[in-house]
Amino acid sequence: MGNKDTDLDSDQFQPLLGGTNEDAEDRGDVVQDLIQDESEFVKNMQTVVQVFMLPLREAVLSMQPILNQDQIKTIFSTVEVILSLSSKLQSDLSSVWKEWPQQQNIGEKFLEMTPYLNLYAQYLGNFESAVFTLSECARQQPAFSSFLETAQSSAQANNTSIFSLLIMPLERVASYSEDLERLVQCTESSHADYEACNRAMNKVLQICIGLEDKLIRAKELEQIWLLQQSIKSLTVNLLEPGRKMIREGFLFKQGKMDLKARWFVLFNDIIICTEAIENPGNSRYRLLWKWRMPLSQAGVDPFAPGKRQHGFILKSARKNYTLYADSEETHKGWVDDLKEYIGLARANKSGSSNLLGAMSNSQSVSVSNYLVDKAKGDEDDEFVTAKKKRDPERPTPSWKFPPKLNDAFKTFDDRLIQLCQRWSSPNYIRFYLFLNFFFSLEVMLIVPVVLLMYGEDGLGTELNFIIFLCWGMCSFFETHHLED
Repeated sequence: MGNKDTDLDSDQFQPLLGGTNEDAEDRGDVVQDLIQDESEFVKNMQTVVQVFMLPLREAVLSMQPILNQDQIKTIFSTVEVILSLSSKLQSDLSSVWKEWPQQQNIGEKFLEMTPYLNLYAQYLGNFESAVFTLSECARQQPAFSSFLETAQSSAQANNTSIFSLLIMPLERVASYSEDLERLVQCTESSHADYEACNRAMNKVLQICIGLEDKLIRAKELEQIWLLQQSIKSLTVNLLEPGRKMIREGFLFKQGKMDLKARWFVLFNDIIICTEAIENPGNSRYRLLWKWRMPLSQAGVDPFAPGKRQHGFILKSARKNYTLYADSEETHKGWVDDLKEYIGLARANKSGSSNLLGAMSNSQSVSVSNYLVDKAKGDEDDEFVTAKKKRDPERPTPSWKFPPKLNDAFKTFDDRLIQLCQRWSSPNYIRFYLFLNFFFSLEVMLIVPVVLLMYGEDGLGTELNFIIFLCWGMCSFFETHHLED
């Protein structure tokens, strides 16, 4: 007689419960696969709980929290309950296997579990929020980022990323329907367990059909997460609601003297540029962050001037990039996708502008609100580079326009704003600094001297100090704006 943990002996199968010996052998193979897959899933969920979740909870209790309770709850959701449910199913299947083939009530064991499959639906419904919370915490909290690196490199995790572990319940509930379908297919309709298997399969299929779209979205988020983890010196969060990756690959950017290989990634709303660095021991390149470009502000010319083939021009309001593909097929793929998603991004932006315009018919937009909204838009249009010294996520400072002047300027808001924008380039700001310096120097020299001539020594000294301080503050804020 063969070992029940590995092989099945055909001699031990008797058609006691209906069906042929061949059918019984097939059912045995499916059950073995079920037990093996469920055991592996339980092991991975234990890793999530023991290596990641419990240490984070213990840190909160020790008054040295890495994350707060709400963040931990959002990231891990119902994973503990799923672990308990899966452990019970594994135990039940193993008990049936020990009595195989006399006992074959696999369908009944799954029917006992189906009422609790809504826990998977709850987990999947929270998955996108969990991913965004995980991404923000890993990027903004160095202590959590360090914790993840240590936990993922532990012996139990075996270098498996936390995202890969968290997505496993989604994949597991989908695999239940496949396994049950296999079980039904190799079970004769006269078999005692056929009806129970068929009912269990239909219930699981109903849940999976309702979760299909969310499972697809989870796979998209996993793809972006893995990309984000591979980029060094990343200054922005790539995981955003509604964002999905369209294509990625090498393009050659025209430099001043030669071509430079760059790894580009196109999303449905932005395109990013990175430099690929070889990563020994890993098939995926390590990437160095360069810049991003919003597609709503971009354009594409499918042909680049010169003798080189397969070139196109990526355009923006700030700078144009001449890029070359390695083949005509790659060139066509990039250009077609860029045209499509640039058009969609512009249409979405236009739709948002029309909505704001409709709202402004019933409520006038003040100068101060317009300036703040414009500042936010300009921040999105900036190419965030690795050379940027300050935190790019620091909120843009805003000021309140005086109400009386605000009312006076309502009639020509747009003209005034357009005029200010026209004279706000870096060269103009440098010119303002130059004029500001000489004007301040003139005031610092002349006014205190006049006051000293009239015997106001103290007032002249204080005024000189105040003028110097004001000049320094103005220069600082103008230089700060120039850096932005």
